[in-house]
Amino acid sequence: MAFCRRRPRPDAEKCADPAKARASALETLAGQEVSANMLYERLCRRYTEQAAAAAVAEMVQLDYVNDARYAEARAHSLLAARKSRRAAAQSLRQKGLAPAEVAGALEAVYAPEDGGDDPELEAAAALVDSRYRKKLAIGRRDLVVAALQRRGFAYPVIKEAIRKDFMETVGERLKKCPMEIRYAYQELDDIPAGYTVPEGRTKPWGTCHAVLCAREAIGDAPFAVINADDYYGTSAYRVIYDALCHAQDKDTYDYYMVGYELGKTVTDHGSVARGICVTDGKGHLTGIDERTRVEKYPGGIHFTEDGEHWVDVPADTTVSMNLWGYTPGFLKELEARFPAFLDKALAENPIKGEFFLPLAVSQLIGEKKATVTVLTSPDKWYGVTYAADKPAVVAALRRMTDEGKYPDGLWK
Repeated sequence: MAFCRRRPRPDAEKCADPAKARASALETLAGQEVSANMLYERLCRRYTEQAAAAAVAEMVQLDYVNDARYAEARAHSLLAARKSRRAAAQSLRQKGLAPAEVAGALEAVYAPEDGGDDPELEAAAALVDSRYRKKLAIGRRDLVVAALQRRGFAYPVIKEAIRKDFMETVGERLKKCPMEIRYAYQELDDIPAGYTVPEGRTKPWGTCHAVLCAREAIGDAPFAVINADDYYGTSAYRVIYDALCHAQDKDTYDYYMVGYELGKTVTDHGSVARGICVTDGKGHLTGIDERTRVEKYPGGIHFTEDGEHWVDVPADTTVSMNLWGYTPGFLKELEARFPAFLDKALAENPIKGEFFLPLAVSQLIGEKKATVTVLTSPDKWYGVTYAADKPAVVAALRRMTDEGKYPDGLWK
């Protein structure tokens, strides 16, 4: 079945009878509330401008048409549909409403209550919960920020919505843990004075920036840094804890890295990227060779850089899985180096440039300002690189729970 849009009548064919225009106006208003401009445009399809204007004026006088009332009702509907304040303003303007009516409706509907909820924040949080939680779970906060910005939400609202979702899903469970927990948030605009976030940037500034954003929570104590979505095993935490208990800032910084045997970090389901550790005779890190395609094969483990030539790597080769231990002075080094990174990133890659921890460590090693002792863990590392990895990881965690290594219902 085909439909066609009814075209307005030519002016010569339009009715000039005010009574008929009035009757059409009442018929329209019986089914829905519209703005004065919307009613006028509809009447002008069939009636002359004079007849339409007279009918609208009468409806306004009778209070059958009230732009302020319509604007507020429409704003409530838009908020219920999880529209941002900016998107709601655009929609109301498209209805032909005057700026005063638009502003009044937005203030009545979207303004935060004194000491209460922020309606726009609740709308953004509802979208995070219903549409974007899976993206947050895999670490793609940048995609969530970009999606909400396209919907018209301001960055401060987006930031708070993501924080709110995290606290409701993860924070509530962590309250039951017998340990002190401090939260830090990697804010995009937490950058040195004199710098601004480039337009279109939604991605954080990398792992060095993440550590800097936690500087107040860290204080003046030695600290460890891990990937939040990896399983390192209990031995790794004991090893790094023991090392950091005696760590302090000296003329040359003493840092630590817990490495793993390559064979305990690869997957059966495809290639992985791994940083192969290079050490000197004292067990100090001299470099990390980044291998972007490492795979298991029937004869062992090998890597390639061009897809054609493969090089075998022993399974007991030590690789970095981003478990680092630092002294407080590392924060000062990051603060001192961050402006230089920003200068380069803003000039060459303003949207996606990132400052990574291995780069900062390599700089300090090269400048003879730091040594990194490579510690090792006998545990198997677990991560979900591919969807097919998940069953094995789940089974391993279940087995360790059954063995008593972790309490059953840890997060319940």
